[in-house]
Amino acid sequence: MNDKKIVVIISDTGTAKKVIQVLNTDLTPVYHLYGQGTASTQLQDLLGLADQKRICTISLLEKDKQKELFDHLKNTLNFRKHASGIAFTIPLYLERRDNMNQNYDYSMIAVAVNEGFSYEVMEEAKKAGAKGGTILKGCRMDKNEKFLGVNLHEEQEILMIVTEREKKDSILNQIQVQFGFKSKAQGKIITLPIEDLIGLAE
Repeated sequence: MNDKKIVVIISDTGTAKKVIQVLNTDLTPVYHLYGQGTASTQLQDLLGLADQKRICTISLLEKDKQKELFDHLKNTLNFRKHASGIAFTIPLYLERRDNMNQNYDYSMIAVAVNEGFSYEVMEEAKKAGAKGGTILKGCRMDKNEKFLGVNLHEEQEILMIVTEREKKDSILNQIQVQFGFKSKAQGKIITLPIEDLIGLAE
């Protein structure tokens, strides 16, 4: 498995169909999650976007195929233009924590919060330099939380933010103060290093 990476591609629905066609040429499973972008209405109008619907496509990728895939996304699907999408890879095997951040220029921040808090979290993250994110919907399943013998499924949202390494700690601190685990949002935060990246607005 050392010769593979996790590839994450976030795009609009039309572009996602073309991304799927490219990834389906391999036998590696492809997973799709439906989400919502956090760009303002004014920014959508500026970029010519009809809506903020996003599809998050996740798969495993051979390391030697990464450049070919990213070139295709840039040259054929126009990533970096008109907010077509963002794509990045995450290493399957992480290095020691004290060395990890020194080797990567970008990080992914994932914040799981109770339903309805994602946009507030995004606004707080922007105060520390975050540019935008994608909201995914889900639910939390706790084995010990039951009512009349039925598991309780609490609605959750996951906000994914890709940011430069030097902004990561500031964004984390900004979110943690207002939306940490003891808040009404019950925020849980993880970060992962990003190896390769295209589509992040400058």
